[in-house]
This record gives sequence, C-alpha cells and structure tokens, in this order.
Amino acid sequence: MFRHRFITMEILLHLKEVLSDKKPTRALLSPPVIKSLEERIRKKTGHGLGSSIWTYFDAALDMINLWTDVDRAILNLGQLDDIEDKMQRLKYNIRDSSTENLALTEQLQALQKEVSAMQAKLALGR
Repeated sequence: MFRHRFITMEILLHLKEVLSDKKPTRALLSPPVIKSLEERIRKKTGHGLGSSIWTYFDAALDMINLWTDVDRAILNLGQLDDIEDKMQRLKYNIRDSSTENLALTEQLQALQKEVSAMQAKLALGR
C-alpha cells in the first residue's frame, strides 16, 4: 500500500509541476506530456515499462477529478435512457388502453416531472 501511495503521490506532484496552476484537462495531458511523466516516474520507481504504472496514473487522475465531467455525462445519459424507456412503455400502455386510465395519466405526469427535473439538472451543469 505504501508503494501504491508513493507512486500515486509522485504522479500527482509531477502533474502539478507540469500543469502549474491550470485545471487538468485531457487536452493538457497530451501524449508527449504523458510519455514524459511516465518516463520520470518509471526511472524513480524502477518500473521496466512506462505502461506498467498506468494503474497509478488512473488513481492520480481520479484524485484530481479529471473524469468528473465524463462521469457526470455518463450518469445523465443513463438517466435519459431510463426516461426514454419509461416513455416507450407508457406509449404502449396508452396504445393498448381503450379507456381513459387514471393510472396512465398519473404515470405521464410523473414522467413529465422527471423530464423537467432532468432539464433543470442539465441546465445547471450538474
């Protein structure tokens, strides 16, 4: 565990040095920058291949929330897929229903609230 922490901390320190005060982005972490960081860490830790330290890079990038926006987008897309599935089921239920159904109306209202909440969430960038 100590070795893992040490290598992760080294990567964080080198990232801080390379990126200075900029918020890390994928664009800033270009292949030459990554290769340079890999080489510096590899020499310091004795790893034979730079690619063998990618586990530590992943941990370090998680710690600085590099993937926060990506994770948020994936979550939002999943929620939109769920809403789309509910709408499709509701559409079939309405099609198959020959009379006015209070339960379907309530489901539709609940779905409309979900859509409104999702729109508000996306507008706020959360």
